[in-house]
Amino acid sequence: MVNATIVSLAFIKTNWDLRRKGYLDNFVPIVAECLRFLKEDVVALEELQDSVKQQFGLSIPQSAIAAILRRMRKYKYVKVEQGIYKRNNDELAELDFRDIRQTVMERHEKLIGELREYCQKAFGIRWSEEDAENALQYYLQDNELSVITASTYGSTIPMTVPPAKNAKYFVGSFIQNLQEKNSSLLEYLDTVVKGNMLANAIFLPDANLADKKFENTEVYFDTTFLIYALGYAGEACKCPCVELLELLYETGASLKCFRHTVDEIRNIMGTLANRMSKGEKIIAYGQSMPTVEYFLSESFTASDLELLSVQLEDKLKVLRIRTVEKPAYVKEYVIDEEGLDSALKKIGQRWDSTRRRDVDSIAAIVRLRKRRNYSLLEDCRAVFITSNRALVKECFKYFCATDKESIISPCLTDYTLTNILWLKRPTASPDLPRKRIIADCYAAIQPDENMWKKYLNEIDKLSKEGNISEDDYYILRYSLEAKQALMELTQGDVEVFSRGNVKEILNLARSRVREDLIEEVKTEKERAEKAEAKVEISRLGEMEREDKIKLFANKIGKTITNIVTIVVGVLLLIGSLSTINWGIEVEGISWFRYLLSGLQGAVLLFGVGNIIWGTTLKTIMRKVEVKIAAWFERKLQRIMQ
Repeated sequence: MVNATIVSLAFIKTNWDLRRKGYLDNFVPIVAECLRFLKEDVVALEELQDSVKQQFGLSIPQSAIAAILRRMRKYKYVKVEQGIYKRNNDELAELDFRDIRQTVMERHEKLIGELREYCQKAFGIRWSEEDAENALQYYLQDNELSVITASTYGSTIPMTVPPAKNAKYFVGSFIQNLQEKNSSLLEYLDTVVKGNMLANAIFLPDANLADKKFENTEVYFDTTFLIYALGYAGEACKCPCVELLELLYETGASLKCFRHTVDEIRNIMGTLANRMSKGEKIIAYGQSMPTVEYFLSESFTASDLELLSVQLEDKLKVLRIRTVEKPAYVKEYVIDEEGLDSALKKIGQRWDSTRRRDVDSIAAIVRLRKRRNYSLLEDCRAVFITSNRALVKECFKYFCATDKESIISPCLTDYTLTNILWLKRPTASPDLPRKRIIADCYAAIQPDENMWKKYLNEIDKLSKEGNISEDDYYILRYSLEAKQALMELTQGDVEVFSRGNVKEILNLARSRVREDLIEEVKTEKERAEKAEAKVEISRLGEMEREDKIKLFANKIGKTITNIVTIVVGVLLLIGSLSTINWGIEVEGISWFRYLLSGLQGAVLLFGVGNIIWGTTLKTIMRKVEVKIAAWFERKLQRIMQ
């Protein structure tokens, strides 16, 4: 049984490659194919909606179906008689995408076949084709476009039941295997994910405005996103975040974070550095887990972390993110923060301090907006971006669910923003969906908070009881091999883990860890001394050098574009003023007349571009600035090598 949903997402991406028109046009062949099989010539929205779901496995709202029908009229697949849509059988008879269907089906069947084979060999589980397809669809569901407004709440992918509760781990492990093998099937998966992102365009407030630029919008980021963007959770998590930041900057957004968010990152670093310097055992979970695990796995020392903490705001500037204070409290813009705090308790955040900072951030966004409602993300004054989906959903319920208007929630997920930004410039960031795939599969194969907490508590107990040696503790706690063994033995299921697994994990880790690495992790003091001797200068020095190069390149790009902006602005002003009849006669200077005519033409082009595409001098110069900065960075890197 072929999963129609996944194949349809690949169709949508293929339609985009062929047409490159409006986002709703991607659905035209699919809806037109369904029209052919309706019983009556008169089009009934509900019947057509059901047909799309049955044949292609896509859940499309009736409002979007109606918008697609209007597009289909342009292609003459439907005609309107007395306000009623009727299908045009002659034109529909010419519709044929059998070749596309055949190509997609072949690649899909190969992907599903390899997923089944991999799961059998790696995990000893036998999935049917339907099981494998449901597992893949379930994996995609987790990365759907999250809530933006009440009108955007939905999903093109119908909910499905996974064949196993740890199906995401199996699929994530499979995708990592495809990446390691550099398999061509990763390209098909990339096609499916891009198709999903394109399909999500129907849930935007207005898909026709997908290319609209940001107008004075300030985008604020939470702790986890900044940690990822800084690279403090590994390269896989860093890449999509950095590319998202560049896209935001190019499209006119102002990138910022609140000082209390920076303080939270510093607090994580400071706590870890303090425990390192005291030689204490380190157990971390929750929001700090990815950071702590990264620093430990990369053998950072207490002094390394202290230096990074001091440099934190400078490193954020390299990403073009400015640190700012919360806006002042103004009575008419203040929300019930205690009520919001109580609402957020439902999502089970472990630490009160973390929840309190989330409340501070969201309340600050509302104050920045002056409690105004916005129907378009690009027009809103400020928005808070987080990787916490539960936080976004609860925030949406608190601010938007009961509102009759379609208003932008003050809090969105980074995936939602990535989807929207990619829709604005799909050709500018063709690899962004692929980077998201890699980041998501990396997250899927890592132990979640509950698993990691249970594991760390167990090995800590065994160490205190004297049942494992100090050497064994450090292998179990700090080696990547132990973490991999934990996931392989439990297959991502926290209920499977028990004290008895620790011995198996230790044996597997020991068999994989090189003898010199075992010696290296004997004591934390030795780790620190060796890291100071061979890592601190080379790694931190290299990081600092790269940051300085990037910051300098950014300044050059900014300076050049500022000068160009002033020059162009003056010329456009002269061109605008020259259209006014000042009563001044200029004779005998033909080149001057040509210059004025050229400037007048430029003013006209800018005006038309702004009306049709929302093009502004600011957004053009932002794109130029990024390219200039990237060019100088490459040149400086070569010179400094």
